[in-house]
Amino acid sequence: MTRLPHGRPSDGAPADAAGELCGRGEETALLDELLAQARDGTGGALVLWGEPGVGKSALLRYVHDRAADFVRLSHSATRPEADLAHAGLHGLLRPVTDRIESPTTARAAALRAALGEGGGPVDRLAVGAAVLSLLCELAERQPVLVVVDDGQWLDEATGLCLGIVARRARAHPVVVVLATTAIRRPGRGRVWPPYGSTPSPTRAPGGCWRPRPRSPTRRRCAR
Repeated sequence: MTRLPHGRPSDGAPADAAGELCGRGEETALLDELLAQARDGTGGALVLWGEPGVGKSALLRYVHDRAADFVRLSHSATRPEADLAHAGLHGLLRPVTDRIESPTTARAAALRAALGEGGGPVDRLAVGAAVLSLLCELAERQPVLVVVDDGQWLDEATGLCLGIVARRARAHPVVVVLATTAIRRPGRGRVWPPYGSTPSPTRAPGGCWRPRPRSPTRRRCAR
């Protein structure tokens, strides 16, 4: 996770002649590294955490533009849909719903039920496994980038689903990048990161960093 401090470019951050975001060299290097690893077959995830206006959306646009050779799935969460289960998943997967298998398979049935296209109860673990399987299938042809903005408003079911994907992404060329203004949402407890990683003083096999005063706090997830 990377915490973006105050006093840095806003979401309309200018770019230099080479298309780089001014003052965001460290953060863009992390994003470029994620993409490079995915092109080599290794996935990963990153949470960008900071107050409104510090440049999170600009970084999401940066990584989206740099991933022209990826399957790109993106979604901006909204407050009105924060309590609608799998609303975020519906927004993310809308471009690839035609790739969902026949509803006769258990995986497809779970996914279609989550997307409101089928009946029956929704098993969140089954949905997470189904989404992971779909993304890995897409990644067999080209890497996959999943980008989510305003993660503080992402519905809980989609958040749990992306957590399942992120924890298992390393074995596949799948990258998840999420931007959020809060780790907790009022009345909901911990929202991000849902990946189960913790800070450490130095870069560890899990890709974690300890926060530094007035400097980005980086926690690489699902490495």
